[in-house]
Amino acid sequence: MNRFTMILLTSVAVVSGSPIAAEAGSLAACVNSHSGEIKIAKPGTQCRRGSYLVDLATGSGNPPPPEPPPQSTLTVEYVTGGMYPDTSVSRAFCPPGSIVAGGGGITRLGADHALQQSHPISDLTGLIAWGPNAIGWQVATDDWSDSQAFVVCLRP
Repeated sequence: MNRFTMILLTSVAVVSGSPIAAEAGSLAACVNSHSGEIKIAKPGTQCRRGSYLVDLATGSGNPPPPEPPPQSTLTVEYVTGGMYPDTSVSRAFCPPGSIVAGGGGITRLGADHALQQSHPISDLTGLIAWGPNAIGWQVATDDWSDSQAFVVCLRP
């Protein structure tokens, strides 16, 4: 078998991914999962870590499963805010480096009290935020009663 034929059979083996059924006297190779380097080996040989065995006669092999993606975690923080003097507005702000994931507010219980606004804000004046520029949440009541805003913040 010439070198071209071995590379061709190995390419077929890498694509097939079926279990090895190597018989005595057949030709096998260890294939490095990352670099693709091929080393001829006897059937039944234990390949080094990061490599898998391919039977070059049948084109069958057992590549390892793909590595799982790296895990990342986010910290969720709930921040409440208070009323601004002489207004019906309450604002809550996420710490620097956090992302606003949502928010809301509460007011007094009863039929006479309701929230008039509840929205993300992009600055300290309460400007409504659009997209990723939110830094906090604002709520306001319709009758100048007390309210309390909260914001859900995510940080890496």
